[in-house]
Amino acid sequence: MKNYFEALVLACLLGVGLSLVEVTIPDSGSTIVGDEGDEDIQLFCNLTLNGNEQATVWSIMMEGQTTQSTITVVDPAFNITGEPIPGPGNFSFNANLTILELTADLNNAIIYCGVSGNLLAANFTIRLYTPPSLVDLGVVGRAEGDVASVDLSNSTQPEAFPLPAGEQITWTMGGSVVTSDGRVTYGYPAVMFDAVERNDAGDYTLTAFNTRSDGSEIGRATGSFTLDVYFGPSIVAGDDRVPVAVGGDVTLLCGNNPEGNPDPVAEWRDNNGAVVPDNGRFSIVSDSSEVSLTIQGVTANDAGDWQCSLTVEVGNRTIGTPVVRSITLFVVVPASAPTGQRERGIDGTSVLVCWQEPVNVGTAGIARYRIRVDPADVGPIDTPDNSTDFNVTGLMPVTNYQFRVQA
Repeated sequence: MKNYFEALVLACLLGVGLSLVEVTIPDSGSTIVGDEGDEDIQLFCNLTLNGNEQATVWSIMMEGQTTQSTITVVDPAFNITGEPIPGPGNFSFNANLTILELTADLNNAIIYCGVSGNLLAANFTIRLYTPPSLVDLGVVGRAEGDVASVDLSNSTQPEAFPLPAGEQITWTMGGSVVTSDGRVTYGYPAVMFDAVERNDAGDYTLTAFNTRSDGSEIGRATGSFTLDVYFGPSIVAGDDRVPVAVGGDVTLLCGNNPEGNPDPVAEWRDNNGAVVPDNGRFSIVSDSSEVSLTIQGVTANDAGDWQCSLTVEVGNRTIGTPVVRSITLFVVVPASAPTGQRERGIDGTSVLVCWQEPVNVGTAGIARYRIRVDPADVGPIDTPDNSTDFNVTGLMPVTNYQFRVQA
């Protein structure tokens, strides 16, 4: 049998003058606490009424309901006893309610004691001691910088009562005990991150238990999850400007050591903004070492700005800020051959070679010319500037020479 204590509650019932309501309930306050299966929980509600005699009424509202149901004398879960006691000038009614057994469906139910027409003279909430129940979530993903929480409560089971608190809660990460700080709060049944960081990734375990008012343990549970932290892309950038001769092959390096979680997706766009396919004369490499694009058989039309981008996405969400790099492909077009070449002897050992500037001076223009001499007694000779004549000296007398000018 439970221990009792008495509480006096003053109230005013609609349509009935109520001088005093005296209520006796087990445990503390207005909460009935016990284990499932406890028997013969007794409530005593004494109503002293002025005026006409009225019947005392007990009612109950189960969890999830919004209206009360009257408890009758034939209800198999309860026993109601009590007789009216005459008194001078008023009537006193003793109403005793016995809960025959605390069952799971009574958890969080509210029992009301009152009179007909007003059932709110007093109310008592039933709470069953309930052990904690936690789940193993497996891998849980959260993005770097997010305010996020991970809840290990088991939604298919009743909430623990009382809730584990203080030393009844133990969190570990990677097998080591962790405690709350200014950024991470470890509680029951969840952990809260004010701003998720990459080093938060790892295996987490929560162990929790709760106790009765006498200190005896009700139950304990363990739950776990593995935190996978998503973060945006980064890369060690390659050259911004790459030269190549017409007809040659070239590799544009977006960068080395790309990072991101999940792995970043690379995309290349050509100098006209079109997506570059990974086929034909284009070959794309995207791995943990580098992100690059190789172009075979470069043409003059390939010159310009090519763009690479790295993106990390989870579902429809872009993680972090995409990396976008522009690489200028500088296609070198060689100059055509000079024209109008002619030679004039100066003396027995020197010849003045003259020519005309090429029709096509090439991409970079002409800084100097090269003169090749056959037989190669001298040269090849690089002129000091882009002048179109040069005096070749050091030749052998009475010797036939051929001269060829290159731009």
